[in-house]
Amino acid sequence: MQIEYVDMRDDGWRKAAEVAGEKWKTSLAPRHAARAVVKPLTSPEGAIVPYQLQVQTFKADGSLDWTGATIVWNGEIVSGKGRDAAVKYLHGAGFPGTHMPLGHLIEALFLTGAIPPDWLRPPVPAGWNALTEKVALIDELPAVLEYGKGTATLILNRIGATGAGGGQTPPPTERLTVRFKSDASMTIDASRRMSGSKAWEPFTP
Repeated sequence: MQIEYVDMRDDGWRKAAEVAGEKWKTSLAPRHAARAVVKPLTSPEGAIVPYQLQVQTFKADGSLDWTGATIVWNGEIVSGKGRDAAVKYLHGAGFPGTHMPLGHLIEALFLTGAIPPDWLRPPVPAGWNALTEKVALIDELPAVLEYGKGTATLILNRIGATGAGGGQTPPPTERLTVRFKSDASMTIDASRRMSGSKAWEPFTP
């Protein structure tokens, strides 16, 4: 499989992309893709964050086959390595003192596995527009990011289980609040609000 590296900003990006490219070459071999393109994961506004990378594979006829993403930090892929890896990566990237776009933060939490995936709608594979589309039935954005003085708070919303009322009962809103300290360490609290209520009740997700 031929691998192309596109929009490499400097040697750091190139080295990170090559680390990712070698892994993808092995993992994607069974797909029999003819070509893969590795480039920085870029928002519609043109934002990038070190070193989040996107790969797209193409069939022999040139049609798009698959799109994936990963993070390389200190020469290693940190995808799937959990919350500690996420904190080290985010802190190394300067977050939250250096503001990170919402989509890239969601992607980082998703790829590392720092947050259970059923709370997240990352740009890859959900698409960038998933960040601005309200969650059906609860009329809430899936994610809201607010910055303080050297800190950040991420609020994640999802539909909760309706319980015994079944389909006739409007679903509750479940919320995960992720608070980041200046060193990117995080604390997480979950709460639930029943339909028609203003009260949030804590629960263990």
